[in-house]
Amino acid sequence: MTFHTTYPQCTCTHSHTVTSHAPTVTFHTPPPPPPTHTHTHSDFSWSPRDYNLAYWVPEHGQIPAKIIVLEMPSRNELSTKSRHLVSEFKLHWHKQGDFLAVRVDHFLNKSRKQLCYSLDIFHMTEPLIPVDTIEIKEPVVAFALEPQGSKLAVIHGEPPLRIHTTFYQINKGGKPTQIKTLEILENTAVNNIFWSPSGQFVVLANLKGPESGHLEFWDTGSMTLMNSSQHQQASDLEWDPSGRYVVTSVSVWKQKMDTGFCMWSFQGRSLYRSPPSLDKFCQHQWRPRPPTLLAEEHLKLIKKDQKKYSHMFEQRDRTSKSKASKELLEKRKKMMSQYKEYRRKAEQEARKTKKMLIEDGVDVGEEGQAELDYEEETLYILVNETKETVNNNE
Repeated sequence: MTFHTTYPQCTCTHSHTVTSHAPTVTFHTPPPPPPTHTHTHSDFSWSPRDYNLAYWVPEHGQIPAKIIVLEMPSRNELSTKSRHLVSEFKLHWHKQGDFLAVRVDHFLNKSRKQLCYSLDIFHMTEPLIPVDTIEIKEPVVAFALEPQGSKLAVIHGEPPLRIHTTFYQINKGGKPTQIKTLEILENTAVNNIFWSPSGQFVVLANLKGPESGHLEFWDTGSMTLMNSSQHQQASDLEWDPSGRYVVTSVSVWKQKMDTGFCMWSFQGRSLYRSPPSLDKFCQHQWRPRPPTLLAEEHLKLIKKDQKKYSHMFEQRDRTSKSKASKELLEKRKKMMSQYKEYRRKAEQEARKTKKMLIEDGVDVGEEGQAELDYEEETLYILVNETKETVNNNE
């Protein structure tokens, strides 16, 4: 990869003789510096935070393929890693620029018939930029680094049947460290990873093929599946900038029927569905979240005192719940008093009836029930009548 950035120097020469000619101006342009690499690069990616540029160069004869990280504009090589028998590299930066993840597809031997797969993790914020390597035996379908965190999600396997999802914890240290495996989800019907902008929560989705629309909402803090749902034929998924809501959509660019969108909470609870077959729906985008007006020191202080604020909000929630509970208790208390009043009147009426029966000489028994004399009568009812003619000669 060759960079040519030239800043010309200017030398001005003015004549001391007063003449009618204009002053002479001479420009001297220095020769360009030597190129950083003599071969053409295949792909590059800028760091989202620092003036660092990552790119990779394919093999050339006996020269192996290389991953190079440059510091700009000085073009100093911060880190370099060489690989032999490489088929392809795939670069992916951490959102805050703390890590650079590189998917490496390389051949097992010189016959170049069998591919192997691995991930190289560059620790960009540590001295000498150590590199961790994860060897994966199966093809890597998708991988993504956690924003605001240090987790790595990898979908690997042979689609469409044997697809697994593995979560890793990237440990920080002054030298390459053993990456910890957090969880392995076997036989997951997904092919895309969507991290929340605030980290921790992730949506694993199937957005390709005839069975697209499967969604899994995961909390990687406790590694629990919060919800699993469906949005048939979904083609796109987008988190809102706050990390509280998710929108899945079916674009007319993918298919002509059943277009529209659905809105979900970060826990996977369905909040809204657009009318069926929203005509010519193309795309959904969130309004960019404006930057906070608080200084970095205030943000750190809020995070430090988060427990105090959470306790205050919990107290408000309890007050609100107790208010609702108080109204419910008052309603139940009123219903109970009405029932007691009805029962008191019914008992009073029963006592009066008993007293009248006793005065009339009726034996009411031990339980207060009147023992009355009954006469049994039998009642016959004509149900059917049949007439027959009898022959006297017989």
